[in-house]
Amino acid sequence: MTALVRRHRLLIVAAAVIAGLLGLLVSSRGSSSFTATTTVVLYPQDPASDLAPTFNQVDRERYAANESVLAVGPDVAVRVMKQLNTGTVDSLRSAIAVTHPLNTDLLVLTSTSSDPTAAIAIANAFADGYLEERKARDQAIIQQQLDAVAATIDQVSKTIADLSQQIQAAPVGSSTEAQLTSLRNAQNAALTTKLLEGSNLKSKLTLNRGSGDVIERPTKAVEQSGLKPSFAGVGGVLLGLLIGLGAAAGMEQLAPLVRSRDDLDLPVPVAAEVPFDRRVQDDAPGAPSIIVRGDERFAESVRSLRTRIRLLAQDQAVRRVVITGPRAGAGATTIAVNLAAALASADTPTVLVDADLRHPRADRLLAFDGNRPGLAQMVLDQDRFAAGTSVPLATTGIDQLRLLPAGAAPNNPSEVIASAGLERLLSRLSEWGSFVVVDAPPVLEYADAPVLAAAADLVVLVVAEGATRRADLRAAMAALQGTQLPRLTLVLNQVRSG
Repeated sequence: MTALVRRHRLLIVAAAVIAGLLGLLVSSRGSSSFTATTTVVLYPQDPASDLAPTFNQVDRERYAANESVLAVGPDVAVRVMKQLNTGTVDSLRSAIAVTHPLNTDLLVLTSTSSDPTAAIAIANAFADGYLEERKARDQAIIQQQLDAVAATIDQVSKTIADLSQQIQAAPVGSSTEAQLTSLRNAQNAALTTKLLEGSNLKSKLTLNRGSGDVIERPTKAVEQSGLKPSFAGVGGVLLGLLIGLGAAAGMEQLAPLVRSRDDLDLPVPVAAEVPFDRRVQDDAPGAPSIIVRGDERFAESVRSLRTRIRLLAQDQAVRRVVITGPRAGAGATTIAVNLAAALASADTPTVLVDADLRHPRADRLLAFDGNRPGLAQMVLDQDRFAAGTSVPLATTGIDQLRLLPAGAAPNNPSEVIASAGLERLLSRLSEWGSFVVVDAPPVLEYADAPVLAAAADLVVLVVAEGATRRADLRAAMAALQGTQLPRLTLVLNQVRSG
């Protein structure tokens, strides 16, 4: 929120000033109006209604909310228009409001008009029109049920008459006579039930009173004077602030990219801000991606990230570090390769694992072109790489840094990543290196990253300034935090400001 206000402060201030001036102008020209209130009590458990006989509190609140809509609906407004012989459906509906006090069975209808007499008449007419409309609807439902019961009674009566004729024609004392008599008795019982049901429905139709009553009518309308200019001005300023904030938020949604560290307003620490370096691009073949030994700002920021991770390793035994991004293009592979090189350059044995089995990049950035088994082969061929044998890691030209490339792409990358063999392999890699840095696929593109995150001590989520969508960042955060990982930190990459 602070970042939003700072970026759009001129817009917000202008909206507040304009709205405040408009508030003063409107209040200076305002006129008095009158309100009148009529209160209706609802009978959601009225035995004469067609509603369910038992309501809990949630049902009662839902029922009252539905009735609030009906009370000022167009059908009721038509009744009011006919009763008062004035206005239109829209004008009458705009003059009435309904509220439902919580935990009560009351509807409070409040009308507003420049004429006090009209305000009283409208409030009363809507209350009466609502009760009439509700009674008409209840009676229509009951009448439909009564018609259905009457039709059933006619059908059962015909069936009984047919059975009686068949009984007379059957031989006396025969099994046929007995079967037909049993059927007729069953039909007689059904007829008795339907006759009783019809009697009950007729009683409902007679006793129905519209599911409510008016318990309080207005005796006089209450004058509502216009706002004082000072109140109108303050209210206008507050409204303008809200409008300005809304407009600013809308503008942010039209350009929903992470544009600065202020956009990372999340309960997760930012471990480093890595500046944009034109020489360091994941997709630039032959780019000098390993520059951690130089004095460039990029190299310094990677060394800063290395320091943060080493401090965490001292305090919380961090050894496995998974590096990923919300989507491709955030620069996660570049950060992973350079972080691994930075750790190794500090005389710390480090293993870099390229776990992006679909689009591996780490081996290319390290200029590795060897013919060695990769991650997928080592996970799938457990017999060949059994415990007790050394893991064939590739050298990289950087002391203390070894590479486990992705290798040949398997048919089922997700199954390889999710297998128990991967956990055993990572444990064996930890025997050689003090740190195991895993370059993982993007979180939102494949299911691999959350699985790898669950096996990590630390997850570094790389976010690219001006490229990563804030919605993608939130979605990636949610996906990673759902794995119950021990620690998550952010890196803001490709920073062009400052």
